[in-house]
Amino acid sequence: LWPDLTDPADQLSVESVTSRYYIRVTVDDRPGVFARISSILGDRGISISSVLQKEPEEETENRAVPVVITTHLTTEGRVVSALEEIDSESFCAKPGIYINIIDEHEESI
Repeated sequence: LWPDLTDPADQLSVESVTSRYYIRVTVDDRPGVFARISSILGDRGISISSVLQKEPEEETENRAVPVVITTHLTTEGRVVSALEEIDSESFCAKPGIYINIIDEHEESI
């Protein structure tokens, strides 16, 4: 409003923004895959809030299923790093996506 009367604001890098995140990965439906995903997230200090995995629509040998994960507070840099590793795994059917979750302020609840 009055640029000459206020100190400049510090802008955070995108990698350091703290939020909860929605992550969706499409992976092969086989034993051990989710354990590996949770290990990759855990190695980066990302805590899982919830997980949803639907059953594959048809019984075939190469079944890929979406896994939706929501996290507790973490940084975008950690999420990007984890997704890069998950995407490089042999069980990953297509690249994962993430979206930050914007929670309501306490005052408006």
